[in-house]
Amino acid sequence: MGKKIIWLLVCCMMALSLVMASCGTAEEDTGKTGGEPVVEGNVGVSGPQYGGVLKTALATDYTGWDPYTTMDIRATHLMFTSNEYLQGDWTKGPNGTGETAWEIGFLGRIDLLTGELAESWEFPDSTTIILHIREGVHYQDKAPVNGRELTAEDAAWSIMMRFNNTGCWHNMAYPPGCGLEPSSATATDRYTVEVKVPAVSQEIMLLEITENGYCNAPEIWIGTGPGEGQGMDVWGKVVGSGPFELTDYVQGSFAKYTRFDNYWEYDPMYPENQWPYLDEFQHLFIPDLSTRLASLRTGKIDFLSQISHDDAMELQRFVGDKMESTKAIAPFARALGMRMDIPDMPEDELMVRQAMNMAVNKQDMIDNYYKGDAVLLGYPYAPTPTYSVYYKPLDEYSEDVQKLFTYDVEGAKQLLADAGYPDGFQTEVLCDATDADELSIIKAYLEDVNITLDLNIVEATNKTARINAREYRMAFNTLGIWAPFEMLTTKYGQVQCTRNTDDPFYKNIQLCVASNILSHPDTYIQCMRDSAEYELASAWAIFAPRPWQYTYWWPWVKDFNGIYWTGWAGVWDWTKSIWADQDLKTSMGY
Repeated sequence: MGKKIIWLLVCCMMALSLVMASCGTAEEDTGKTGGEPVVEGNVGVSGPQYGGVLKTALATDYTGWDPYTTMDIRATHLMFTSNEYLQGDWTKGPNGTGETAWEIGFLGRIDLLTGELAESWEFPDSTTIILHIREGVHYQDKAPVNGRELTAEDAAWSIMMRFNNTGCWHNMAYPPGCGLEPSSATATDRYTVEVKVPAVSQEIMLLEITENGYCNAPEIWIGTGPGEGQGMDVWGKVVGSGPFELTDYVQGSFAKYTRFDNYWEYDPMYPENQWPYLDEFQHLFIPDLSTRLASLRTGKIDFLSQISHDDAMELQRFVGDKMESTKAIAPFARALGMRMDIPDMPEDELMVRQAMNMAVNKQDMIDNYYKGDAVLLGYPYAPTPTYSVYYKPLDEYSEDVQKLFTYDVEGAKQLLADAGYPDGFQTEVLCDATDADELSIIKAYLEDVNITLDLNIVEATNKTARINAREYRMAFNTLGIWAPFEMLTTKYGQVQCTRNTDDPFYKNIQLCVASNILSHPDTYIQCMRDSAEYELASAWAIFAPRPWQYTYWWPWVKDFNGIYWTGWAGVWDWTKSIWADQDLKTSMGY
């Protein structure tokens, strides 16, 4: 048929794979089945067990239920109750070939993805994406879908809903008329979806459609029968095709997921084993950090991620070698972002922003505040194997970038004088209570150059709302950089684009990403590196050090290995893959 199968693009990504410092190889033994691992490197001995309950704790409750009114990644239940079209390849993680530690998603590497709802996909021409939907996938037996089969009609509707509805991520990232969004998605038969896209964005649209959004049944929102059409506005209406069903929820307390017995997917490491293994998985909502840590120490929860250095050392003192742990770079960076769209404000001047960075002794913050557990240059990329193709050392950046990370009070004062502020100025940062300690240190440094930084401390939800509404002069932001190609902090209109300016440079970077991320990975990577240089040189923020964080888990949590993120939107997709050694838990007295 002359079709260009998208699998061939994986070959193009091999160049990217070869330079990844974390890459490894393994041979498959397709003769092994059942309880024996198929891919070398699996840590299992006798194979996973079914049953058991695993729990972890979150600091906050869920922020939304309905993907029609929020981003998929914020509707946390989707990662348990629904499916995407592609997913992170479990066989390439720490339980398989070790090509990735799955510490922060797939970072744009399609060679780390594999099919989920889509068995295969292709580019028959430059403006078309074809998805071949897997047969035999059924929804959970709950109204309004009542266990029916998932079809291409569902996929086509879900794809366009996310681009056409103003409550969704895709509509915000690719607004109508931007020239990158798909024009249509059509089911050409029961298991085939044809998506029409602009040629310039075909490659990024494949990833946006397949790995950054879930598939749900249209009758949940637009149905006309009894129980149809209301959406997932409350937890009791949640239904999908995923490995778990949401069976209980108490606001501010917990969410409980129960195994979906008719789930369609099998473990690629143990091909006769149907996923998921757990009978139940729970999120407990525990705002107090000390309570979360105590819950872990006492076995009331089974694992906990994003633990700071001090808390990890204290935890280690209690548990010794009874627990497993890993150390990884924090999935989020921190920055005191400044508006660059308010005329006559000091922060609108580049020399002022440079001076504010130079006035902060960031290495001293690493040595004392972070106890040495942080990196000086951690944004937009960190010096880890996961980021290796994007990262370059500080000494390879321009002098303008290097001086942002060099403590120089006299140099900062001179820049302020040259900018017309020899006596300094007063400004304000929007923050919440969790930011206060770090900002108090930055505030003290800025006082040495006569800049008074007032901390406007508000509740976290209020802070988010005010950032969204651009009601701030400066804001202390947590920056999501798990998907560099999303350009969350640089594209105008994005929530995390704190500077709030529309820069043509980033539009060109977006076009470069959209047309090269799959077919020309070297060009795409260079675009990302160029963007980092330009962004840092603009000094739109005081870039704080990026800390290391720890994950601890009890040894009865199997095939976990401290992973955090196995795809793009699917932060919790991997829960279908882990299992509980219930005998070991009992023998340890829990």
